[in-house]
Amino acid sequence: MDYRSKWSASFAASGLDALIFPAMPIPAVPHGMSQMLTSSASYMFIANLLMWPCGAVPVTVVGDNEEHYRFDNLPEDQRDLMATLTQKVMQNSSGMPLSISVMTPSFQDEMCLRVMKEVERVIEFKYEPTSYR
Repeated sequence: MDYRSKWSASFAASGLDALIFPAMPIPAVPHGMSQMLTSSASYMFIANLLMWPCGAVPVTVVGDNEEHYRFDNLPEDQRDLMATLTQKVMQNSSGMPLSISVMTPSFQDEMCLRVMKEVERVIEFKYEPTSYR
């Protein structure tokens, strides 16, 4: 049994309709930095590997008091380039959207869209990015 078949069989046995997970662990990165932060989003590639539909829905924004990444609170062995770059991304990130991803099995595109729509209905995200003003 191949990887996709095993994943699909396990998902079907779980009785789930969809997976919901963070779309990105950090806010949108400044232009040119994404190539240095690819590994922070590597878990999101699973939908592409499985060929499953997946979509992102904004749910909140970074608040004024959340523009930080507590580098000093990290264990010393985690104070690496990724932590340094994440700290840089968090600076001046107030108002940047944070999203969740919805992923469903192959050929369940309508289910993916339905769950995304339900998240939108429940969350009622109404923020306008300040960079567009």
